Amino acid sequence: MNGEQPRLPEQRNFEQAFKLSLKLARDSLRQFANLDELAAKAGALVEAADKSSLRVEMLGQTWRVKWPEIETVPYQPPREQLLLLHYLEQAGNLDGSDVNTGRLVGYQQLPPGLIYQPVFAKRAIKPFVGRFDQKPGDLLKAAASLGGLPAGFGDESVMIPALPRVKACFILWHTDEEFPARGNILYDESILSYLPAEDVTILSEIISWKLVKFM
Repeated sequence: MNGEQPRLPEQRNFEQAFKLSLKLARDSLRQFANLDELAAKAGALVEAADKSSLRVEMLGQTWRVKWPEIETVPYQPPREQLLLLHYLEQAGNLDGSDVNTGRLVGYQQLPPGLIYQPVFAKRAIKPFVGRFDQKPGDLLKAAASLGGLPAGFGDESVMIPALPRVKACFILWHTDEEFPARGNILYDESILSYLPAEDVTILSEIISWKLVKFM
């Protein structure tokens, strides 16, 4: 066996953990019987036809989440599906309908963002910086496909409506004579009220690669 360990059990463990996370999110969302109240907190809409599903905008697409099954229609990629359910779950537990403050912060300013900033930068910032450096205008073109608009930071920046209460600001500074290309991703300082820290990384990575692949 050359001392190598098989990888299949690790993959199986990952899939089992994901299924468990999905089940826990669905079980938690079933407690929200008042869809009108949940919709108001999450910035979603209750479907007029059956009153048993929510319509939610996510990254330029409209999704329906059906109750009590808590299934998304059309089917989302697994990571996006879990991210959306976590968003609805956390929004539903808020006291107010919108806790955004208008103050933007970087991932490193979120607890425990400083510790995981290198991972966040590698997964979410590096892909879009490498793709759009030295290509002025392409970032805005790609962001427009997700509903993004110019944001007025750095050499180029875009504000992307990721979820009804969550916007992501992607900032790029191009390579110049003094510094290499660099970037950042900012969120409202209330972001952890809507998504767990790991989901902020996942969302940022998803957006980054959607921008890259669009071009």
